[in-house]
Amino acid sequence: MAALLKRGCLRVASEGELKASSEYSAPRRQLRGTMRGAFLSAIGWALSVVAVTQTILTRALVKIPRRVAVGRIERILVVRLDELGDLVMTWPLIHALRSCLPEAELTLLVNQSVLGITEGMAGIRVIGVNVRCSKLLRQFVLPVRHYRFVRKYLRNEQFDVCLLPRRDSDDVAATMLAYFTRATRRISFSEKSTPRKAITNRSFDSLLTDVLSAPPVQHETRTNLSLLAAIGVHPIARSCPLPLTDATVRFAENSLPLADATYVAICPTSGHSRLKQWGAERFAEVASRLTASGISVVLIGGPADSPLGSVIQDACEGNCLNFIGRTSLLEMAALLARCAAFLGNDAGPTHVASALGIGTVGVFGSSCWHQFGPWTGRQSVIVREISCSPCIGHSKNRCDVCLYSKPICLEQITTAEVLEAVTAIAGAKPRPAKLRN
Repeated sequence: MAALLKRGCLRVASEGELKASSEYSAPRRQLRGTMRGAFLSAIGWALSVVAVTQTILTRALVKIPRRVAVGRIERILVVRLDELGDLVMTWPLIHALRSCLPEAELTLLVNQSVLGITEGMAGIRVIGVNVRCSKLLRQFVLPVRHYRFVRKYLRNEQFDVCLLPRRDSDDVAATMLAYFTRATRRISFSEKSTPRKAITNRSFDSLLTDVLSAPPVQHETRTNLSLLAAIGVHPIARSCPLPLTDATVRFAENSLPLADATYVAICPTSGHSRLKQWGAERFAEVASRLTASGISVVLIGGPADSPLGSVIQDACEGNCLNFIGRTSLLEMAALLARCAAFLGNDAGPTHVASALGIGTVGVFGSSCWHQFGPWTGRQSVIVREISCSPCIGHSKNRCDVCLYSKPICLEQITTAEVLEAVTAIAGAKPRPAKLRN
């Protein structure tokens, strides 16, 4: 943090600045928090009852024979059913398993919607799992769906170890899926690792054989790697870029052909959270300044991000390369690998850029940058740490509810400081993309 303060990438807003803001109203905030807290306490109690009931029924209906864990690990299952960023931050764990246990057969279960990012991972069996479901019905629908999935694809498997790298709450019933596999050892972090997890996943610890206490706040990649100590694996921390395929590398070379150009990628998406959105207009101002200085701006993102991309493209008067909604996930990654720098919110593409080892500038608001910020290569985090950062002291999910009418922490981040961080990182030439290994 001291280094970031020195570089000017991190500034902490004073209480005086907050009180001067028209959005600051402590009494109103306290009243709303009290009423919301009482309501959510009742909801939390109900969710706990549902979770406990499900766990009891699961253990009663699905019996697991006792098997003694053998010394040699031959078959490993990793279950990561979360979104793009979470999956990409699991890559160091996957790479460590392949490096430290090269003879073991490794199977990876991922969210079907982000399956494409794994196409370059050779030597690993990857299976997509459908977790699309209404949030209100997830607790009831997904366990049944997971049971059927295991019966169809993994019925005769005998995994020695199943790892669930999930410190925060398990919203997609991955723990139940792991239980259904009947793996000899099922290893994950305790339901007590976060307050929300203790409510929504109450009694889930009984579905595991090894329940680990969550380590202190650190980057998510390190937390994931800490799971390996439970099976006696202690990898040496080293960078290994997310692998690409030959076809996607050729696609990127054809799409961004100029060897002497400086490409800077921008992704304006904030995923599913409006509280992580710095603002398309601000991204547009940065992009227009970059293009005016001779830097080629590359826009990336999914189909849903097209309106955000249009705002940026208009600001650049069409002088940018817009690939939003026009690439697969791995083609998007290959484009990033040819760029000198990347700029984005705390969302999946930011983590992809970091996993590729390119210069990454992340604009952070509601989430903890210590835990979810860029973690490899040249990086810069732009954040305003105000009194409630990172979204503490309120009773609901940081991705959905702000204490103020709009996120002050993001509002106070200027385009000038973001532009300075991007141009500083883009000054270096991009490293060549790493092919499938």
